[in-house]
Amino acid sequence: MAKTITQAQEKLVALQNEGFSVEEIANASNLTVASVKAQLRRVEKKVLAGDYTPPSPPLFSSETN
Repeated sequence: MAKTITQAQEKLVALQNEGFSVEEIANASNLTVASVKAQLRRVEKKVLAGDYTPPSPPLFSSETN
């Protein structure tokens, strides 16, 4: 059974995929930079262990159409 990530972690990953920096994600999420980094590291560990497959980032922004 594959492990999943939390909804909070999903939001952080989505913001990272949109190109936001860790600092911007922290500010937008009302978290510390250290907390954002820790959560993203937890997600990374699950990816590396094969327990979670992150969504692919979009190839093109909707703004380019």
